[in-house]
Amino acid sequence: MGKLCTVSGEFPRSQGGSSRADRGSYHFRPSPSSGRPKSYDARREADMTSPDSAASVAELLAIRKTVSRVFRASTRDMEHARLDLELAAECSGRFHVFVRVLRALSENFSVGLRYASAGTGETVLLRVNGDHGSHRNPDGAMILEGPHLHSYRPPLLGQPPRPSAHARWASPLPPDHLALPTAWRTFCGQIALAPDAKVDRTIATLYASLAQLPLPGPSP
Repeated sequence: MGKLCTVSGEFPRSQGGSSRADRGSYHFRPSPSSGRPKSYDARREADMTSPDSAASVAELLAIRKTVSRVFRASTRDMEHARLDLELAAECSGRFHVFVRVLRALSENFSVGLRYASAGTGETVLLRVNGDHGSHRNPDGAMILEGPHLHSYRPPLLGQPPRPSAHARWASPLPPDHLALPTAWRTFCGQIALAPDAKVDRTIATLYASLAQLPLPGPSP
């Protein structure tokens, strides 16, 4: 049995209110579009694995997790509302959940699970996003709009993660997942995170407060 996973230290803070407040906030931007790939070779992705980690992406997602610490939301980022969670699990690495919601549009959010270990470095295993624009999958298929889930697919799903391999495959989610509390419940199910009533209330309160803000109008 592995040791208890904990995240230590402070997470990076924002600088000047930039959307690059930390390594999680970049997920609000759509993936760069460079045209349909000439070819997609799954075997090439299979080579992008780390020999230093025994657990596969699928196994890491399936490990039961609980919330061990809720970090106080930062007020320094004027663009996004932020929430960070430290998770506990029986494994040899560390899990961290980040929640980022665009203050000007509550349907634009990103909720992700970050995993870090000495063997794999740091990578995001799974993300649930609201509507932040179009996304092109590795095979060239497009998701034009709406909520979606970013995940790994075989062969990488069954192999250890590494930073150079990302959860790049997006699958559409039902329209009700534009509401952060609904997306949060789906996210928790996908990563085997035990229910936590306090965190659920925090997520619901955060969403409600932002959903009531008026949309920015034209400049006078």
